[in-house]
Amino acid sequence: MESRWSDREATELVARLAPRWGEDLALRVYTSRLIGRDPDLVLHGGGNTSLKGPVTTLVGERVEALFVKGSGWDLAAIEPPGLPAVDLVHLRKLRALAELSDEEMVNQLRTHLFDAGAPNPSVETLLHAFLPHRFIDHTHADVALVVTNQPRDEAAAMVREAFGPRWAIVPYVMPGFALAKLAAEVFERDPAVEGLVLLNHGLFTFADDARTAYGRMIAGVDRAERYVQGRERSRRSVVRGAGLRGTVSDAVARLAPVLRQVLGAARDEIVDHHDRVAAVDEQIDHVAAYESRPSGDDGARHRSGQPRGLDRLDVVVADVVERIRDASGPEGGAQIHHRVLDGALGRPAELPLDLLG
Repeated sequence: MESRWSDREATELVARLAPRWGEDLALRVYTSRLIGRDPDLVLHGGGNTSLKGPVTTLVGERVEALFVKGSGWDLAAIEPPGLPAVDLVHLRKLRALAELSDEEMVNQLRTHLFDAGAPNPSVETLLHAFLPHRFIDHTHADVALVVTNQPRDEAAAMVREAFGPRWAIVPYVMPGFALAKLAAEVFERDPAVEGLVLLNHGLFTFADDARTAYGRMIAGVDRAERYVQGRERSRRSVVRGAGLRGTVSDAVARLAPVLRQVLGAARDEIVDHHDRVAAVDEQIDHVAAYESRPSGDDGARHRSGQPRGLDRLDVVVADVVERIRDASGPEGGAQIHHRVLDGALGRPAELPLDLLG
């Protein structure tokens, strides 16, 4: 992976946006677009970015704010209004809570916007708030999913080899308050790290300037891609997966883009539209009824009721995507919450190392 940074383009965008929005927010927009336009980092509408900086209120007070991607905005074409400002001082106070439901989290974000007409902040806003850096980038890079969606006893070691010592590992937790607290705790154990690998989720990089934060993302992804390619050349085999055995098959080829859709982005809209959650859950339960029959298996199910082998995982996930789109409304698109796959399969999928081709 190569950096798409251009001094000329950055200067031109700063010249256009800075007079009204300031240079920092202009550069935040620029690198957000660089991330959003790279399909190996995010799918359409996926990922999120943030900037910490001051806001001057109507009465002239300067208040510390978090400018974070808002729901409904695509990073590839984002403008400053797509990064609504939230009261950062209040957000940091929330970390002292023992727990916070998704509904109350959304309420806290919504009621502490500086502009009542702004879009809802990203569901991962608190993770951005709890980290200290001014610029934070979050992606769902393909290679991160390939490396982290592996058997538990292998994933952490593989991440350390792929990304190196400057990255810390955050165990899998559903996006929201609990993940935000855990990620901050992991960072604070080693504040020298330049990025976080969230298992079965994605990547965070950070710095006090836009170019460095973006550059760390590109460098980490590039290193991990080289690791995967080198490992594949030496092994020419597929890592043990959820019902996927042997070498790459047509089924895996069909599975790859579908899994990218499912795991590509945590879908903010599911949290925002509570009336649709029940419908989504119902469809997840329906898909969980799928049952594979591996060779020598009479079709018996685990006691948990979840499918056992999932030899046709591509078919199952394709059906998940279609049903969730139907249940979640027209804004669903490719942005589907990680819990869809968890609900359908009972655990995150394990992907073949040669998924990148």
